[in-house]
Amino acid sequence: MLWVKHDPNKRKDLLPKLLSKVRLPLLPLAYLRMYVESDSLVRKNLECRDLLDEARHYQMWQGVIFCVGGRGMNGNPFSSIEFYSWFHNKWIKLQDMSTSRRHVGCVSAKGKNICRWGYANDTHLSSAELFDPATNKWSELASMTVPRRGLGLCSMGGPIYAVGGLDNTLFYSVVERYDMNADVWGVVASMNCARGGVAVVKLKGLMYALGGNSGSVSLKTCEVYDPHLDKWTFISSMNQCRAGAGAVVVDGFIYVIGGFENNVPLNSVEKFDPDTNKWSFVSSMKVGRGGVGAAALGRYIYAIGGHNATHYLNTVEIYDVQNDRWKQGPVISDYRAGAGVTWCSMSADL
Repeated sequence: MLWVKHDPNKRKDLLPKLLSKVRLPLLPLAYLRMYVESDSLVRKNLECRDLLDEARHYQMWQGVIFCVGGRGMNGNPFSSIEFYSWFHNKWIKLQDMSTSRRHVGCVSAKGKNICRWGYANDTHLSSAELFDPATNKWSELASMTVPRRGLGLCSMGGPIYAVGGLDNTLFYSVVERYDMNADVWGVVASMNCARGGVAVVKLKGLMYALGGNSGSVSLKTCEVYDPHLDKWTFISSMNQCRAGAGAVVVDGFIYVIGGFENNVPLNSVEKFDPDTNKWSFVSSMKVGRGGVGAAALGRYIYAIGGHNATHYLNTVEIYDVQNDRWKQGPVISDYRAGAGVTWCSMSADL
């Protein structure tokens, strides 16, 4: 900037080219606002303003989406893991898991780590692994008390909660709490009803368990857990029964995407307002997706893979929350359903 300002009349037209060589998206947002955006030469140049817009978008959408395990065409579980970078607009493969898993539970914890459970080779797993993106390696964690698949995972600012799930004979209401520092599991209050294939999210310090399957039918009922009271309470039911759905939080609202209603894949999407305790439908996806994975980047929701009643899917749909509209996104490498999908607040430069 000093070089340009030394002779602004001759050099100001070179400013966009100079700024394009700076990795603006990696600068702190406060620095961009104070020292770059406020500069009069930058403000007057449309190309410079476009570069700043791109940097701000990257700051808002920092982080990546992980897609872990699941099963595909032949029904066998995957060991593969890939991540999506909005900045590069593509999916990138990473180090495979040591154990192939389907009906995977996956969650981001403490900013950089991915934990997951699941089902492999007709065996329900209580084991867990932790993925460190910095080293691209997996490591073993302490095992849960109850082996199961189709559970919901949620990080509550430190502790990880494993909610519900099922095995070949039982559907579970049990909830376990994992302490990452001590590497130990403990049992907390069970849900009011058993839920396999349950969707779980955190909002305003509370944990929501949404739908699932009771063992005989898909559910529309929902519950909320207060960790301070160690208590579950029913909230309003969804408009539609669904298990194996995806769920995310955007702008203080919960969105539940797709899933199965008694083995029928759904393309419908519902939105929950915690202030009014009411559910409402928003625009539906292009195709039904049971066993879909979901994650949010900024104000966009990604619906990843799933099963449409005849085929496993590798397609991705992206929901624009502001405009209530779906569009196609970049496909994942494998056709899969029942994968673990989560957002992780880390750099895309793995």
